[in-house]
Amino acid sequence: MPSTRGSPALLSAMSPALTWMLPGLLGFAVVFHVSRSLYALERGRLAVSSTAIGWVGVAVAAVVLTTALVPRVPDAARTLVVLGGASSAGMLLGACATLVALRRAAGPQALEGLARTSLVLVSTGVLGAAIGRWVTDAVLSFSGHGWAAAVGAGAGGGVLAAVVVAAALMLLDRTTVRDVIRLDRRPAGPTWPTWRGSPGQPADRSSDVR
Repeated sequence: MPSTRGSPALLSAMSPALTWMLPGLLGFAVVFHVSRSLYALERGRLAVSSTAIGWVGVAVAAVVLTTALVPRVPDAARTLVVLGGASSAGMLLGACATLVALRRAAGPQALEGLARTSLVLVSTGVLGAAIGRWVTDAVLSFSGHGWAAAVGAGAGGGVLAAVVVAAALMLLDRTTVRDVIRLDRRPAGPTWPTWRGSPGQPADRSSDVR
């Protein structure tokens, strides 16, 4: 098998591979945050099982997608892109699993406002990523493709994308931003849910093993 070290095709595949991995970052963030919430509610079994669903999904998607989309002839560049997509598919599955687990553990009130916030984040995230990518490419086209220029252009594009998303949240989803700030400033207290209609005591965890 020929070596792929320094292959121009492999290097050029990094950009689409990272692009396909991008949606998975959203899923990973949800898994990370919601699993911590489940641990705080002492629903460790639900946290572990729902997180495992995501990682198993990554492995299964990698096998299925590479089998279906990568030809029998070794194609490292296409394999890299397919693995990026598999990572996103598994992490988004894990995000859905942890959200279902949180609803089961804490009730439907735990997911209030999720649809609105998700819509704002996804739509403005795509816009911010597109603007950041455009700025990064524009800077690189003028400054060259050295490592210093690449790091600087990438950092600038990332900051610009973050600013776009933050501004959109402040304009379109102020309620969530205000709630997060208020909760962050509130003194530490019980870890049980405190939203309207939630129980004041730990939920029955016997259903975790069903």
